[in-house]
Amino acid sequence: MGSVGYIQTVQALDAPLGRLAEACRRNSIVLVVTADHGMSFPASGKSKGAHASGKYSMRLESLRIPLVVRGPGVDNLSLSGVWSQVNIAPTILELLGIFGNFSESATGIPLKKNYDLLVAGAKGDVAIYRGEDLVANASGEEITFKGLPRGIYAIKSGTTPVQIYLNGDKVLNLNDVERSVPGGWLPQDLRKIIGPALILAINLIGVAVIVRIVRKDKH
Repeated sequence: MGSVGYIQTVQALDAPLGRLAEACRRNSIVLVVTADHGMSFPASGKSKGAHASGKYSMRLESLRIPLVVRGPGVDNLSLSGVWSQVNIAPTILELLGIFGNFSESATGIPLKKNYDLLVAGAKGDVAIYRGEDLVANASGEEITFKGLPRGIYAIKSGTTPVQIYLNGDKVLNLNDVERSVPGGWLPQDLRKIIGPALILAINLIGVAVIVRIVRKDKH
């Protein structure tokens, strides 16, 4: 087929895809278009191309796959970043409003205009702020706030806020954070750092005291 035929094949898909996109728009259907990787050619008009050999494998057209999403609830943007095929299924489920049980690496691509935030472990009222503006509030041990635009939010349950960046459907378990000194929340993982640091500091102080006593005895 060569590079010319390859381009002609891609161009031939434009008209039918346009008709499909228009039908989806009229019926409020989300359209997702993806494909395999591209082909690399040594020069325009050449008949032989490849993608897996060492000569072509690192070219962008050999590495990238297209993913075009449009429809209700999809933000109008060209998203930068590094994504892979494992992100496609979680993305589609998020667009359908379905929480998928995937690994941490298989997260949805943030294409939606609005996201859901589930706050668990609350001990009373929960309020969500964006800047100085109150966005929503509710009471309960497990609350789902729906339709929050992408951005930075402060979740208050008590006196000290927890700040999160909402760029996808998320679950915030307040039992996983612990109050520390005034002015902040201490994540559970941070204790793994502070604990050994305190032990090391105590040991160093002990060594310093012993050295001082030994030096004093010598004099």
